[in-house]
Amino acid sequence: MQMQDLMSGRQLYVLKCSGCHSLHRPDELPALQWEKTVAEMMTRAKLTSEEAQLIVRYLVTVSATKEGAPYENGVTNGSKWIQECTSIGSNDL
Repeated sequence: MQMQDLMSGRQLYVLKCSGCHSLHRPDELPALQWEKTVAEMMTRAKLTSEEAQLIVRYLVTVSATKEGAPYENGVTNGSKWIQECTSIGSNDL
């Protein structure tokens, strides 16, 4: 997984999901719950499979690292690229 994938997932999450409801912070749900949640919203949010996959990668990665669990390749909460990807204000989740 690359930083660009996470940033694309974040951008899609903000763009596609905020049109109908307020956004949830990625760490509001356990990492494993996000895949189910995004799958349930695909039709309403008019997401392609690729877009949904990018959104899930972003949400799961951020949620898992905030839970303190390592993600792919041992990435943990202290990793710079995770910090960059999650350094968002509450107004632009």
